[in-house]
Amino acid sequence: MVEPWQQSIIRVDDPTLPRPWQCLIHLPRGLLYFWNPKTRVRQYERPSAGPPYLYQFYREQNSYPKPPSTSIPINCPRHGEDMISELPDELILRILCFLPTISALLTTFLSKRWNKMWTFVRHLDFDTDRERFDYRSHFDSFVQFVFLRLSSSVDIEKFRLRYTTPPDDSNSGDVSAQLNDWVSAAVWRNVVELDLKIVEATEAFSGLPRSIFWCKTLKVLKLWIDQGIEIPEPPTTGCFPSLKIFHLTVTDPYESLGNILSYLPVLEDMSLPVLEDMSIHVQLTRDYKTYINAKVSTPELKTLKLSMERKKKHYHRTQEHDSFCVDAPKLEELEVIQIPLSNYILENPKSVVHASIAFKSRAEEDWSFLPDHAYQLLTGISNVKCLSLSNQPFEVSHLPVFGNLNQLRLVLRYRNTCEFLTALLHKTPNLEDLDIVLEDGTEGEKDDPELQWTPPELVPDCLSSNLKTISIRGFKGLQVESQVAEYMLLNGCHLNKMTIYTCISEEEESCKDLLTFKRAMTCQLEFREMQF
Repeated sequence: MVEPWQQSIIRVDDPTLPRPWQCLIHLPRGLLYFWNPKTRVRQYERPSAGPPYLYQFYREQNSYPKPPSTSIPINCPRHGEDMISELPDELILRILCFLPTISALLTTFLSKRWNKMWTFVRHLDFDTDRERFDYRSHFDSFVQFVFLRLSSSVDIEKFRLRYTTPPDDSNSGDVSAQLNDWVSAAVWRNVVELDLKIVEATEAFSGLPRSIFWCKTLKVLKLWIDQGIEIPEPPTTGCFPSLKIFHLTVTDPYESLGNILSYLPVLEDMSLPVLEDMSIHVQLTRDYKTYINAKVSTPELKTLKLSMERKKKHYHRTQEHDSFCVDAPKLEELEVIQIPLSNYILENPKSVVHASIAFKSRAEEDWSFLPDHAYQLLTGISNVKCLSLSNQPFEVSHLPVFGNLNQLRLVLRYRNTCEFLTALLHKTPNLEDLDIVLEDGTEGEKDDPELQWTPPELVPDCLSSNLKTISIRGFKGLQVESQVAEYMLLNGCHLNKMTIYTCISEEEESCKDLLTFKRAMTCQLEFREMQF
């Protein structure tokens, strides 16, 4: 139980204070003072530390070796000279913007010039895990205190809040009202960037504040929504009139996820990671169905990043019926990381220039609908110029021709998928830059050193006429790797450079063979050490 007097006074951790002094804030009057519980002395001047404590604190904070001395002259301030107060206000406020709000408030003791400076700062940063108050109510009071003491002329450029409600907090019922008050205060002060991460351990939180929907100055919105937190229904008109960047991370998606994605009229950059913890669905009944049906409808969207990852391998529902519909006629960059793949529908895919697609390997998730979804997605973006493809779980024969593709990054998890590489090269006639990444298989699926590769009879058009640079990363000197590299060196008529990133020495037999292998006169072969 928190006493009334404890609610009006909060303690701030300050390791630089000499023991047993404490830094306290009296919220009703907005005073910051120091208290010695042993001598029961209270004072407003910062207590000075004695030599023993200074030496101890110096050793704790500077345990690393001292740098060597230099002969560069340094203009040190004269004794008693206050150089901090000579800094312009704009520079001081800029410095305070990089500090957590509680640290910015503590700088009032550095110089008299800084006494009220923190009340003009435009960046507010609060974190319940970082600011270790004795009671959670003290953290709430501190946030309220900062909003009340800010200068009335200050607009907030960035409001960052990390809030975790402990399960045993008796005051958790006020979380929704407090969060609404704080966000509404930031909106009233014309906030430009809002960054909220809410981890709710109780059932007291009802949902996100609706005031963010109508904020006319909001340009950047970053939300981390934990399971059980409801996303309210957005208004049909006047929603997010200025929002340009939207990053939404959810841990428990459901059908209403699509509601907030359809009212973003001027959005240009969207990131949607879904980190679904399937442990919350362990008690699913046979008739229980929870599918994601989200539609991204934004006329100005240029960059879209979508990812779905499940934490549990064995669960009752699949993503066969999950659907992401994207209607973005100006979309240029698309990134999809899917484990496993949902149904993606691109209504205006021809504008996409850069695409990065990462699938789940078929060796681990052999679902019948997965290849169909992959074909549909890749067919929709067949006009891209730059493509990154990882862990392909399908046959390449049904893929479309990528006629405009000139840069390809291909991640091969197993060396026995080299046939996929040469087959894909037949689908990219204008390819100029190829980056191959050879990853290790999972435990128990090591690469066979005797694995052979049969070169195709027909040389891909891009290899004989357009391909100029090739990079191979993760080269181990296996026979199949050397065969692929030799095939490209032999048939790369216009190849200018091949770079091989490896952990083995150039003195190894496989590297020596490649260095002396026949290749185009203009082709340079270079070995580089792998950087981890």
